[in-house]
Amino acid sequence: MPRDSLPITHKLLTSLLNVGIIRASKSGTPCSSALVAIARGQSRLQMKTRTTILILTIATITCWGQTNEQKEKEDRLQFVFDSNLPDDLYDFYNQEKIRTSYKVDQDLNPFYLRGDFDGDKKIDYALAVIESTTDKKGILIYHPVTKKYFLAGAGKAIPNGHGDDYSWMDGWEVSDERTVEQGVTNLKPPKLIGEAILIQKLESSSGLIYWDGKEYRWYQQGD
Repeated sequence: MPRDSLPITHKLLTSLLNVGIIRASKSGTPCSSALVAIARGQSRLQMKTRTTILILTIATITCWGQTNEQKEKEDRLQFVFDSNLPDDLYDFYNQEKIRTSYKVDQDLNPFYLRGDFDGDKKIDYALAVIESTTDKKGILIYHPVTKKYFLAGAGKAIPNGHGDDYSWMDGWEVSDERTVEQGVTNLKPPKLIGEAILIQKLESSSGLIYWDGKEYRWYQQGD
């Protein structure tokens, strides 16, 4: 057998003999105490290796468990949200194109509104959403009669609005206004066709999202 292929224990013992760290027995082989010392050293190394592997395994299982637990929690929460959606809104939102593009904004309460937003005497819905690719927040407005939907925020700006991200919004409701008062801008107050959606940054600013017959627009009410 070539010398380089000898077991590492034999090589180690030979080196220790050469430098006088251990002594040989009369037969020329390392004494038993040296063998025991080497064996113990190898056992400690093996034990450390096994301990390291065990720790890594436990950590991996723990992380997997936490990830799995978090996923189950999110699924349960999504189930609660889905279960509370009206049938028309549920069917609309669960279309693959819509569900994959927009997540329900679970931080906003309530997370959806109902009202006659387009003035056709039928119920429409507004759903608080987050654009999946950008995390921009906004409102998805659905007209069940025409099967059409419109975005305000969540990646799309509406006329006179506050850009394409409504992350600042922390309150909203169906406005009970029938006549809109003059706001803080020079724009003339709109004549409402249907019910408007009041958007608020609590203790700060507010505005209305309203239908003008063709699209949804923004009217600023307060700073």
